[in-house]
Amino acid sequence: MINHLDRRADLDIARAIASFLVVMHHLLRHFNRLHLDHFDAGLRDVVQGSLLYFHMPTFMLVAGCVLAMGWREVRTWDDYWRFERKKLDRLILPFISVSLLTLAVKAAGGGLEAGCARAALANTIYAPRGGPAPHLWFLYVLMGFFLLWPLLRRLVPDRWFPLLWLGMLVFAVLDLPWPALDSWKRILGMNDLRWYLPIFTLGFLYEQRWREQLRPRPVLVFMALVLCIGCLTVDLRLPWPKDDFWWVTLHRAVWMIGRSCGGLLVLWLCSVIARSARRPRKLLVTAGLRSYDCYLLHFALLCTPLLSLIGELEPGVVMTYVWFVVALIVTWVGSMLIGDLIRRWPPLGVVLLGIPLPRPKA
Repeated sequence: MINHLDRRADLDIARAIASFLVVMHHLLRHFNRLHLDHFDAGLRDVVQGSLLYFHMPTFMLVAGCVLAMGWREVRTWDDYWRFERKKLDRLILPFISVSLLTLAVKAAGGGLEAGCARAALANTIYAPRGGPAPHLWFLYVLMGFFLLWPLLRRLVPDRWFPLLWLGMLVFAVLDLPWPALDSWKRILGMNDLRWYLPIFTLGFLYEQRWREQLRPRPVLVFMALVLCIGCLTVDLRLPWPKDDFWWVTLHRAVWMIGRSCGGLLVLWLCSVIARSARRPRKLLVTAGLRSYDCYLLHFALLCTPLLSLIGELEPGVVMTYVWFVVALIVTWVGSMLIGDLIRRWPPLGVVLLGIPLPRPKA
């Protein structure tokens, strides 16, 4: 069972929306790989580029907010170790088990080239985006954040933490020509740690100290919307040379500003929904409670089999769009229902979802 105590409806709704957008992005990208080229190329690029500005930034901001909420209870090192173990228990075992499950599904469906299994397994730890379940890089990065966080909190006083956040932004944006950094940036998720740590920290600061200043006032919403749309438009339209320091730095600045604003817009929208009509709010909160199940299971158990089936059918123009909508709904809802079934058998829930076993009654 899910513990409903001390939960925030707006954060659960944000998880639901972000998980839906993640499933949409993965399906759209793999429809293209199946050579179902009936999608308009320009529209597809715009939709895919737009989704990147909202789904993972929202997850990162929510993770930062949740960390700030839990960190209020941390007073001693014993509190810290309990908090750290609880977080890592939810991440480590599902990361390994779902990676292996995805590898098995791909191998069974012929989606894995001969001799690639060993490299995929090595990449699970060495370079998670090259592993059998590349979407699980998010869990890998969260592990890094949770391990790094106590060191940051220990070394940096509260009053200097906003300055540390600005330093994170500069480090993420600058394309520093360091050979050592270049050789390590794709190893152990270093690139993702570097790029998403400022957004994660923004979520922490938003929840801890900036909630009142950043509440969704019309002026702030308008500014964030303009910045997000402006950055997205510039990002999609300019060629962005990859061998020029200043162009790469500017591109990363656009990326960081646009995606931070995109994530904040989703959080603000969810705070409005959380105070609105009861039925939509209840449905989205329920989906948010199962969003972790969806994120873990959607690719291996539903995306891969459905995409193989659709590829065999070779649909025409109209049916490509129909199948996309069907696959989106089935994958998003179905992965949550499968997660619910897994939760009914606690040992499997521990392995695949990181759910702690219920404590025996005294």
